[in-house]
Amino acid sequence: MALLQQLDALAATHHALRPADGKLDAAATDACQAELLQDIHNTQPALPANLACYNAQALATLYKAGQRTNLYATTKQLIAQLDKPKNTPLAPPPARAAALTALGALVAEHGTIMAAVAADAIALLVKLTKSLESHALRGHAFAALARAIRGSGGLPHKQHDEGLKNARHALGERGAPAALRVAALRLLPFLVLFAENLWHSDLLDSAAALAVKALDDASPAVRAAAAAVLGDVMLAGLRRPFPTRRASTAGAPAGGSASKKGAAPPRLLPGRKTEPASPAEAAVHVLASSF
Repeated sequence: MALLQQLDALAATHHALRPADGKLDAAATDACQAELLQDIHNTQPALPANLACYNAQALATLYKAGQRTNLYATTKQLIAQLDKPKNTPLAPPPARAAALTALGALVAEHGTIMAAVAADAIALLVKLTKSLESHALRGHAFAALARAIRGSGGLPHKQHDEGLKNARHALGERGAPAALRVAALRLLPFLVLFAENLWHSDLLDSAAALAVKALDDASPAVRAAAAAVLGDVMLAGLRRPFPTRRASTAGAPAGGSASKKGAAPPRLLPGRKTEPASPAEAAVHVLASSF
């Protein structure tokens, strides 16, 4: 019965999100928002996980179709309650899992127009991938982080380094379920795709090495995910602009170390004896050294 009620409510909300003139007024936005947040808070363990995804997407769509007045406040509220869920509506784990999904969707859709709030959300999600008390919730945190990164506009070194570290921890953790290891693997391509200064770090090497190592996992589901992720990591690297040695030197700021006489620009893919001349060559080098 609870499932039918939630499906009916969700269907009504999606219908409300498609007004004839294509735009929601403030009253309609507030009503839809209240309904969706209530659904998140009242999420029950027996309800399908996909229902939380639909609610999350509806909440993100709401602010595209209606007023964005409450977008910042709603996102900040989710961040605060996920950070300290005790004595909040997100104290029950099912509600927290739904809220993680919602936060990921909000940042993915609207992160570029609320950069500071999006940065706070991503920093929290990175932390929660390791600190949450259950494997299931950590899996939701990895999935939410992978989604939120798409609206980040770029990940600074500290965040992509910590995200990679937490993924490595989950993949090597004794007793970690296959679902958590798969969620950790699926984060890797997004770290590569949105990391700042990708070619001046060892992120591509490290992400590929984790995927290759997971090809020997005892779980068939993890091995299948690792094979797909390895390809996605390489494709993510190929999509990134590649700084040539000449461009690196020419683009150095005045007074920077690269402009000083005799100083070399930062190395591409540090730790290697020779530098790649193209992203394709870099991908070949990374793959060859991973096996």
